[in-house]
Amino acid sequence: MKRSAIIIFATVFLLAAVVSGGLYWRWLHSPRYALQKMVWAIQTKNMDKLFNYLDLQEIISNLVEASGADLAQEGSDMTEWDRLGQRLGQKMAKFLLPKLVEKFHQEIKSGIEQFLLNLSNSQVLALAAAVSAADIDIRGEVAEVKLLDPQSGKPFRFRMKRDPVTREWRIVAIRYEDLKRLLKQEFL
Repeated sequence: MKRSAIIIFATVFLLAAVVSGGLYWRWLHSPRYALQKMVWAIQTKNMDKLFNYLDLQEIISNLVEASGADLAQEGSDMTEWDRLGQRLGQKMAKFLLPKLVEKFHQEIKSGIEQFLLNLSNSQVLALAAAVSAADIDIRGEVAEVKLLDPQSGKPFRFRMKRDPVTREWRIVAIRYEDLKRLLKQEFL
């Protein structure tokens, strides 16, 4: 009788350990864990670690594409010459953007670092709380994330993608409208 109780206990313990290990492994490879690691990097002022979770080239490329679409919508009463100039400008921007980003990559990175290093403790704690309550929609290797601003209640949305080599989640796109609103709020 004692032997069967020991076998049952060992089986239950082993099953619980396997399930717990699987859940822990899944959490370690989740977008929420990557976001929490980013907040931790901001708290400890480890900007190199933070930039492991940001694909700046992809983020900037997506922002330029979105801003170009925003500009195209603004001019509905444009003449043919205006439209031609706008199309030429968009094509030139697509051609020059990679070269400009490459040239100014360090300056962009430095500007982001300075902004994040100057965040107050309450701002970092608010960011940590927003990450903990983030709405994350995972679809395969892509996740759509929505953080809510605790003061205004407005969303800040971005896209994350799992790196095929490291299997870590990285931010690859930020919603242009949300970034534009945030920049106005912070700097104007």
